[in-house]
Amino acid sequence: MEPFDQNLRKTRHEVAAYGRKAEGDSDFTTPEEESAVLGAARAAISRAEGILEFTAVTDDRYLAELRRLVEAVRPAVRDTSMRATA
Repeated sequence: MEPFDQNLRKTRHEVAAYGRKAEGDSDFTTPEEESAVLGAARAAISRAEGILEFTAVTDDRYLAELRRLVEAVRPAVRDTSMRATA
């Protein structure tokens, strides 16, 4: 069964590389979809960073939580060189 799984994975990757989805691959994203998601995530991080930069209140618990969220997510969104490719 393992060779079948490998062939299926390879075929799905080839189909996704051309920007088309095979039927039944709703959880398999195309490069264009992945790029759009990453772009939206980068924009969200930028907006959150702007809020943190221009907000004067420093002891607000919501801002502290937003700051922790930005610090945790920023490396994953900004540094895409660590992303695995198939």
